[in-house]
Amino acid sequence: MDDNFSLNDIDLKEVIGRGYFSTVYKSFWLQHQVAVKTHRKFNYEWARNKYAQLLSIDHKNILKFYGIAVSPAKELYVVMEYADCGSLAYHIYGSDVPSYSTEDALKWMLQCAEGLAFLHGLTPKPIFHGNLKPENLFLVDNCRCLKIGEVAARGYAVSNHYIPPSNKEVYAEKTDVYSFGIVLWEVLCRRKPFCENEPSAFPVLKYIFLAGRQPPLSCIPDGSGSTNLKSLISRCWHSDQNMRPIVKTVLLNLSIIIRLYFGNVPTLETQATDHIGDVKLEEEIGRGSFGAVHKAKMYDIQLALKRIFVNDADAKKGIEREVKYLSSAYHENIIKFYCTMEDKECNTLILMEYADCGSLHNYMYRDSKEERNYTHVAALNWMQQLAKGVAYLHAMKPKPVIHRDLKPHNLLLANNFRTLKIADFGTVTEQATLMTMIIGTPGYMSPEVINAQKYTEKSDVFSFGIVFWEVMAHKKPFYHLENNEPVAMLVQVSKGKHPPLKDVENCQNAEKLKKLLKRCWNILPKSRPTMDLLKEKLNKLYLQS
Repeated sequence: MDDNFSLNDIDLKEVIGRGYFSTVYKSFWLQHQVAVKTHRKFNYEWARNKYAQLLSIDHKNILKFYGIAVSPAKELYVVMEYADCGSLAYHIYGSDVPSYSTEDALKWMLQCAEGLAFLHGLTPKPIFHGNLKPENLFLVDNCRCLKIGEVAARGYAVSNHYIPPSNKEVYAEKTDVYSFGIVLWEVLCRRKPFCENEPSAFPVLKYIFLAGRQPPLSCIPDGSGSTNLKSLISRCWHSDQNMRPIVKTVLLNLSIIIRLYFGNVPTLETQATDHIGDVKLEEEIGRGSFGAVHKAKMYDIQLALKRIFVNDADAKKGIEREVKYLSSAYHENIIKFYCTMEDKECNTLILMEYADCGSLHNYMYRDSKEERNYTHVAALNWMQQLAKGVAYLHAMKPKPVIHRDLKPHNLLLANNFRTLKIADFGTVTEQATLMTMIIGTPGYMSPEVINAQKYTEKSDVFSFGIVFWEVMAHKKPFYHLENNEPVAMLVQVSKGKHPPLKDVENCQNAEKLKKLLKRCWNILPKSRPTMDLLKEKLNKLYLQS
């Protein structure tokens, strides 16, 4: 711990904050802009012990501490990172700051949860904040990054608005969770908790707390995700601390809400022991060679959970790596991936978005006796959505994502069958098989894949063409073959054969459709169109229909 600062190196500038026994200055230390907090009443050993662990912490969502020093006037100087955008409280209540959106607020609080999870996970001694409030949360990087400050202030000048009601509760992780719920409410409502009682003396506030009251959830503006947010906040406020979630669960829950309703967020690292008890399995909705898919719920959020039957350590790492990268995809036509876990049998679990209308295959062929009727316009709408989603995957950085198994079974429908979403990426299956098998489905695989050549984006284009034909013709690929067993289909495709184009002759703009299909099926991958071009062509056909 660096407690040998030369005060001559510290240049105090304007005052930016005051406390009961402290003042915070915007300052310069060795030509670096910092914040310096001076304490007038302190015990040096107490301060040294308080700040010792903090000085070794380096996390993007924790305000950095650099060291302490004592002035000749017996004032304690704490040198720390300067937050150039001020406190969260300033942005909630300041009259001269730009308004922020609900998405901004949620991403700030997600970062707050990340910082708390880091502190609570420190070993051998976790750190519990104990005084979490907007005045102790700070913004930097043009308000894009939130950092937790005053980490050493636990039990010092605690605001009673943010502490749990029980006199018996010891400061610990669940205390911070309670405070987090209050701050989340405050940043969403843009008003102080219990403001109807301001100004209030402590006994009045304590009476309110003991009566089991919290700030009214009705103040949270209605809108996307508001029901889920109210549910999360009410769990953080539970009067029984044992019923409150841990911070890592809050982090995952909030991350899912943001991804569902607002935008992308970085992938979360998680472990089975953190969340598996919070996920409730429901009925099985699909099963394949390497896994089964269940409906699931995490509190009130409907999800899908895929259990992959693999125990090989290398395969597990590969799946986690692929899911982490796939979860960076954020597009309306791609199923959202949230995280991986493990169950008690050490199977890998993938938590992802649930599509309530099932697969395109099930919609087209509900059972062997009945087929669904859908319009030409609906079919083109699905296909242009598929083209948009695949084009997005192919354009991902730093590496494109090649699906490798495009087929109606892996295309899901939502929003009353109007929205199509891509799921079941072959890259994950490839990891499950330790890359010992060709990935794909006979009838949809491109000639080069069948001949054990390299997968490219143009392999997806070929598969897209087969799906396109199937949806427009409303027939299964290679139905016309006398022998349509999988091996027979593979042989036909490897020879350059494809489904009969006559089956789309009755479609609107049939000649344009056939021309596009022929280009998708070209036996030379480089001669097939890009997904960007297909997206453009299909959009034109959809608008003309």
